[in-house]
Amino acid sequence: MPTVKTWPTTCRPLEELTAEGRVSDGAKLPAEQGPKPRKRPAPELVAPGFIAPATWIIPLVTASEANGREWRKRSKRTDLAWRAVSKALGPHLVSAALAAAPYHRGEPIRVFLTRLGGRLLDRSNLPMALKATEDALAFILGCDDGNPLWQAEWFQKCGGPCGVEVAIGPGTRG
Repeated sequence: MPTVKTWPTTCRPLEELTAEGRVSDGAKLPAEQGPKPRKRPAPELVAPGFIAPATWIIPLVTASEANGREWRKRSKRTDLAWRAVSKALGPHLVSAALAAAPYHRGEPIRVFLTRLGGRLLDRSNLPMALKATEDALAFILGCDDGNPLWQAEWFQKCGGPCGVEVAIGPGTRG
């Protein structure tokens, strides 16, 4: 009959195991490792707003997508951007439709996207940070953001609460 080994029913103190050389002196029990690092506090957001005829202030945290490796985080930020744009433009769809009317008549429109708050992004990361916002805006307005009639410009104002300011105006033929 084979021999069955059983685990001891009592635990031995850490000092005893250290003295026997089974555990190094630097080892700590999970309870002794100290507090876990805290997550960053959620950033302060701007208050949502609408300034006639076609400017919206959208409370939204934007981040550079250039070096992002985690697709889940990017997907979540994109989803939040689409929801925030929809929520901001929803009560003012008539104004949004009037702002997009020149585009649908074949005239260019200029879309000014201003990233509010946060740290300064360089000029190549700024459009990527605002891409989800631009896509949602174009979708709601029934426009194609790849069409030359859609003239987007990106700006940023660092510091203060986070958000995106969207303004739509007449474009220039060129």
